[in-house]
Amino acid sequence: LDDLGLGSALRSLCEDFEKWEGISVTCELPDGARKVSQVVGTCLYRVVQESLRNVSKHAQASAVHLVLREEGQGITLSIRDNGKGFEVDGLLFRGLGFVSMRERVRLVNGILLVESQPGHGTTVKVSIPKSSQT
Repeated sequence: LDDLGLGSALRSLCEDFEKWEGISVTCELPDGARKVSQVVGTCLYRVVQESLRNVSKHAQASAVHLVLREEGQGITLSIRDNGKGFEVDGLLFRGLGFVSMRERVRLVNGILLVESQPGHGTTVKVSIPKSSQT
């Protein structure tokens, strides 16, 4: 992550996941992404890593779409799969993976949202304000 930069590290992670899991991954990453702090970069990388792990273990998905955007207010990350989805209420933050993602995002003053419903896949969204990125 430190050597490659966030964009290249995410692309490499997605390529490895696609190769090993056989699940198609489409990445939309900004060219020449601005430098983010090590804490923010690690947070985003770990959220993608855990989200892909959840897709592999639970989603029964054939495709994942990852989008990282740098906007005026900050950075947004979205990881969407076309898997079986789940009922968010009651299940969401019980697993260690979700708890870890939530805590990482909270530490950089970000927001983590998980949207899912049975039969409609899952989307994990992270928003991190510009003030947390340096």
